[in-house]
Amino acid sequence: MYSENNSWIIETGYDVIKKEQKYGKNSLTKIEKLVHCLWWADYGMKNAGDLKDGVMGYPNFQSEGKELAHSLGLDVTYKAFSLSRAELEKQYYQLFESICNEIKSSTNIPFGECKTFEQRLSGRFEGILRWADLDALWLKVQADDTPWYVYEAGMKVPQHPVNANDLTHEIETIDAILRENHKEEYCGIVYVDDPAAPTLVKVFGPKNLGASCGSSGSKTWPRWILSHMPPTEVGVKLDDKGKPAWWKSFSFKR
Repeated sequence: MYSENNSWIIETGYDVIKKEQKYGKNSLTKIEKLVHCLWWADYGMKNAGDLKDGVMGYPNFQSEGKELAHSLGLDVTYKAFSLSRAELEKQYYQLFESICNEIKSSTNIPFGECKTFEQRLSGRFEGILRWADLDALWLKVQADDTPWYVYEAGMKVPQHPVNANDLTHEIETIDAILRENHKEEYCGIVYVDDPAAPTLVKVFGPKNLGASCGSSGSKTWPRWILSHMPPTEVGVKLDDKGKPAWWKSFSFKR
C-alpha cells in the first residue's frame, strides 16, 4: 500500500547523506543522524526483506538509532531500535509509519538541507526569554556528544571544535558577561535552532536585543556563535577601537 512516508524516508535520507558528504558528520543534527539510521534499515528491508544490507552499509545503524532516539525522547523509535534484529525485521512494516511520523513531528528543523553557515544563521530560531531556560540550554549543549565550534563573529574562524573543558569554560564566560551587562528580568539575546536538540546557538552582545537589522538597515550579527557545523567568516571585523568595554575584557581559553 502506498504511503507518503515511503517516499519521505528515501528522499530525506538521501538529502541527509548529501549533507554529510558535503559538510561532514558533525554538521548533522541528532534527528538527521537518526533519519540516516532509519534510512539504512529501510534500505535493507526494501531491497532484501531483511536488515543484512543495512548492516553491511552502516554496521551500527541499530545501536546508534537506539541511542539517538532515547536522547531525543522518541519512545516509539527507541523501542523499535531496541528490538532484536530478527524481531525488528519481523515488525518493521508494522512500526514503519509510527516511526516516521514520530521523527517528522519531533523538530521544526528542515532535514538534510545543504545550507551554508551564513544561510543557517538566517534560518528559523527560537528566542530564549527566561534566564532559567538559558541555564537549561547550556546544560543541553554541554551534555551533547557532538563537538561544538565556538566562534566570535568578526574574529578568526575556529578550525577545530573545542574540547569539553574549554566548552564549559567558554559557556561560563559568555553567561557571566550576559548577566553582568544585561541586567534585565528576561534574557532575550540568545537564540537556538531547536531548544530540544540544539545544533546552532546565536548569542547577541549585551545591549543588543537580537534584531535582524540595525537602525541603519545593516545586518546585526551575533557576538558569539556555538555550532555543530564548522563556521565560515561572518560579521564585521573589529579593531581595538571598535570594541566595547565588556568585549575587551573577554578572551576565550584556547
